Formats: sequence, C-alpha cells, structure tokens
Amino acid sequence: MAIHKERATRCAIEGIHAYLDILRLLKPVPIYDSRFTKSTHPLPQVVLTILPIHDWRLFHWDRGRTRPHLIDAARSASSPSIYDSRFYPAVYCFHTLKVLETDRLIVRQLSPEDAEFIFKLLNEPSWLRFIGDKGVRTIADARAYILNGPVEMYSRLGFGLYLVELKDEGLSIGMCGLIKRDALEDVDLGFAFLPEYWSSGYAYEAASAVMAYGGSALGLKRIVAITSVDNDSSARLLKKLGFRFEEMVKLSNESEEIKLFGAGL
Repeated sequence: MAIHKERATRCAIEGIHAYLDILRLLKPVPIYDSRFTKSTHPLPQVVLTILPIHDWRLFHWDRGRTRPHLIDAARSASSPSIYDSRFYPAVYCFHTLKVLETDRLIVRQLSPEDAEFIFKLLNEPSWLRFIGDKGVRTIADARAYILNGPVEMYSRLGFGLYLVELKDEGLSIGMCGLIKRDALEDVDLGFAFLPEYWSSGYAYEAASAVMAYGGSALGLKRIVAITSVDNDSSARLLKKLGFRFEEMVKLSNESEEIKLFGAGL
C-alpha cells in the first residue's frame, strides 16, 4: 500500500506540474507550493495551497472573474486501483493578487494560506465584541471562512475583504476591503486590525486607499459603512474618512440595530 501511495502521489504531482506548465504558456502566473517545495514556476500572483481534505483536486482560479474549474489529478494520473481518497490532500491554485500598495502597506486578496492569521484576528476580543462571533474555532474553520467569504466574493463580484500587510516586514496586520451585503443597497467598507497595530494610522491608510480604489477601479459613486452602537473608535475613523452618520439599521429581523454611515466618492 505504501508503494501504491507513493506512486499515486508522484504521478499526481507530475500531472499538476504539467498542468502548471500549460498555465505558464497561457498567462504569466507564478506558483508557490506550500507543502512539497518552494520552487515552482517563478511568475507572480498565484499561490498553490495544499489542504488536507482527503481528495486530490486541482482548482484553477481565473483571476477572480470565474468560478474555479476542477481537474482530478489523482484519478487522471494514476489507475483507479491505486487511488484511495483517504490518503491524499487537496490542491488548490489561487491567484492572490496584490490589489493596492501604499507608503507602508500592501493590500492583497486573501487565500487559505492566511488561515492562521484569520483565526487569530476573528478570535480577538475586539472582533468578538464589535463585529461578532463567526464561529471560527479551528484553522480549518478559518480556511472555510476565507473560501466561503472573501474568495467567493472575489469570484462573484470582483472585490471583497482584503488582507493588509506591512510592506517592509511582510507581516499581516488586518483586513480592509469592500463588501456587498444583501441587507444594504450600497457596497460597504469593512476593516479590522490586530490591537497591537491600532493608533498607528494603518487603518486610515488602508481604508483611504480602498475607498479610492472603489471609486476609480470599480466605478462606485457612494459607499457606506456600519458599526455597532458602542464602537466609538471605528466611528471616529469613519468621520475622518469623510463618512457621515445617516441612520440606525438592522441587517436582519433578529439582529440588533447598528449605525449606518455614508460617503460619496
């Protein structure tokens, strides 16, 4: 069985790299292999992420404009007699595009590689108090949050919540981006940062850039933002960004009232 497992794994990896060779010919996309090596095709904007979810599947994400399409690498690269889905992880290929760059920050799309950071951020007391409990209890939950939230929105709408990194250090410090909620007519600005990076102007720097991007790249004429009633620090930041309080709203019949701010772009 060990020999069959090794053979199937080798065949699957060979098939994946052959597919990536084809991708390289079609468009310039760099690959980063998070489990086997750090040495695949050195072309920018793609992350090859390997997740242990008991199946070999290769998804190619077409720069956020289409839903992923699937290639079953293990089944095509090896005979059915040596394929056993219990033994093999899943392979995802994501474009993690850099969306914006400021003096101190990089704003880029999220990928499952960011699960540890998202796990930490979403379990911060400040997140739980002012934004709410998203039920992220494990790293696997954090990956699911990324895939079903930001990544799905990139695919469907072309924008979403982005990761914010310090440019020089490469450290992840927060999220900032644009969200389209069913309960709100307009796209809204969302942001959250680890407490150790508060009071340094990072949130204002990222949010200002995201707002400008929404107007210039996405053609938005108006943007809104929501805060809990007691989130005074976020309300102050929104006012600094040019937002004005408009009204109290509820995102659902069961939810509490929150503040709605609006700004023209």
